[in-house]
Amino acid sequence: MLYRHMVPPDPIPMRDDAALEAALFDAVAENAISSRDTRDLLHRMKSAPRAPRRDAVRCEIEVALRFIEAGSRVRAEVTGPQGRSVDLEVHAGDCVFAVHVKRLQVSPLPLGPLPLGFGELVSIPRPYLVGVEWLGSGEPDADVLSAAREFLLRARIGDRLVLRNAEERPIGAMEIAAPRPPEREDPPRIRLVATGNANQATALVRRAGRLLRRGYRQFVPNRENVIVLAGGGPTARDVVDRAVLGGHVERWDQFPRLNQRVAHGRNEEGLWQGRRFERSHLVAWCPLAIPQGSIWVRESSVIPPTVIDVARRAVGAEPETPSQASS
Repeated sequence: MLYRHMVPPDPIPMRDDAALEAALFDAVAENAISSRDTRDLLHRMKSAPRAPRRDAVRCEIEVALRFIEAGSRVRAEVTGPQGRSVDLEVHAGDCVFAVHVKRLQVSPLPLGPLPLGFGELVSIPRPYLVGVEWLGSGEPDADVLSAAREFLLRARIGDRLVLRNAEERPIGAMEIAAPRPPEREDPPRIRLVATGNANQATALVRRAGRLLRRGYRQFVPNRENVIVLAGGGPTARDVVDRAVLGGHVERWDQFPRLNQRVAHGRNEEGLWQGRRFERSHLVAWCPLAIPQGSIWVRESSVIPPTVIDVARRAVGAEPETPSQASS
């Protein structure tokens, strides 16, 4: 199946200042946040000297409201042990955990619809998700499609092909992005998706990784700590996934799964790879322009089910998606 994917704009946040203020006062009336915390949040938002700082506070308020709407009580800007600041302290029944909010300042990657000519490539019987960056103004010609087909028949995860026109000028690129397990009893097939510039995507993953490490440095002891990256638009989910788990790679040091010829794993760019950042057990992505976010739960961690459930509901993640974890 050939996917056409256009990216809507990503305002920060979805609610304007008046709506944020009204929602906070409603939360005060419901005893979900104190009037003092509300005044402090609104003062920080309105008095922020620069737009980036103002947007960061608005993200923090939006995430606080999402946890409140998920049925929790929230305290803001709590000073923990050793003087570390906690953006939000979430109270869900008897469970209390810390939330560190970071604004994911990611411009949506420019994705246009793929030309229909690429559709003939999706019959190739190989189990891969393939990202296609197309810069051409029309349909790919026979030589481009022939080069693409030859590449797809032999390439492995991480391999990349620059697509060129008759004058040898680059007009696009194709990259084997991830494994794609067969659906039900169907044989494996190539799946093509429109992507933005690969170098730009790599830079965004590094930026998200820096935000995750900054949040980790604010962790407080004796509490479960959750990092929430907020914003970024629909393409941000894949950016966060790579920043948390690492990019997809083929692993020749592991046995493949049943019915697979090659084992697939993640590279070392992920926060959770190996035994690094061991106190981080849950990362959430809270989109601001679309309703459905995601959470990642570390495979080897022991985390209260309440924390997982509340975080999932707060960011709008599907019930079956605690996405996995480290290798």
